[in-house]
Amino acid sequence: ERFINAMSGALDALQQGNLAGARQALEQAEAAKPGSEAVKELRRQLASAELTRQLSDLARRAADRERKELWQDALELFDRALHLDPSAAFARTGRQRVSERLALEQAVDHYLRDPGRLQSPTALHNAKRLLQQLESLKEGTPSLSTRHQRLAGILAEAEMTLDVTIRSDGATEVVIYPVGRLGRFTLQALQL
Repeated sequence: ERFINAMSGALDALQQGNLAGARQALEQAEAAKPGSEAVKELRRQLASAELTRQLSDLARRAADRERKELWQDALELFDRALHLDPSAAFARTGRQRVSERLALEQAVDHYLRDPGRLQSPTALHNAKRLLQQLESLKEGTPSLSTRHQRLAGILAEAEMTLDVTIRSDGATEVVIYPVGRLGRFTLQALQL
């Protein structure tokens, strides 16, 4: 009778989502009838319900981190979910999405921290490709939009040509990086 009451209580608690109550009732059922297959089966159901609850909590928290653009935090939460259940589809797709956003943000920040890199033709080309990638995003985020605008501004400045007039004493050898040797002169006009 104690076993039946405990099992009934465990089932009711499990159906109501009271996992702690279900666990406590299962302990009572196990004490009343050690080694019962029914208890083992209900423990498996309880473990499955606990896993589902943990995954739901991780999914909710990761979505919150994504909304706040805390990409690294979201990535860690998706990784925790995958550790619990490698087949969790929300975690696999979320991890992919967040990894891409984090990589984009880091790539943009690479140029924003040191715009002087854009003097290199290769870096300039890569930054332009990155800008195109940002423009092709289906759903932008405020932070990436801001970075996109800043990168576009820096690229516009990097590609701007300026008329420069250089005065020299006619005896000094003038060299401009990356243009090259200009030699000796008193007045020289250039577009840089």
